[in-house]
Amino acid sequence: MKDANTGKPRIKYFGVVFDDYTPAVEGQMLRDCLAMQHVARHSHNELVIVSARPEPERMLAALGLTLLGQHPHCRDWISYRTGEEWPQEPQDARNLILRDLYVPIKGDTMQVLNDGQNNGYYLPPSLRRAA
Repeated sequence: MKDANTGKPRIKYFGVVFDDYTPAVEGQMLRDCLAMQHVARHSHNELVIVSARPEPERMLAALGLTLLGQHPHCRDWISYRTGEEWPQEPQDARNLILRDLYVPIKGDTMQVLNDGQNNGYYLPPSLRRAA
């Protein structure tokens, strides 16, 4: 849509940063873009996504959205975390939405038999079945 006063398209730039482009990031980014696209349609804006990394380009193209490498007017950002550290926050971010997709890795919970008895995993007596 175009601005009634200037005749130029009204464009909303929204930036995304992520530490790793995993299926979890792609799925959450897809949901976020669908929601932002819905809001942009009702406010007569075109939505353009800004990211320094090219990985989301195919998913965004399927939604009909444009991906730019950078834009000076992008002030609203979403940060997706999949590791222990958050991605670096953009310097010019006015609004930053944090999406925590980090799942800590837990240690093994199975008890392995001693080295001399390498025939399987330990099964506590309470869980054993008589043959």
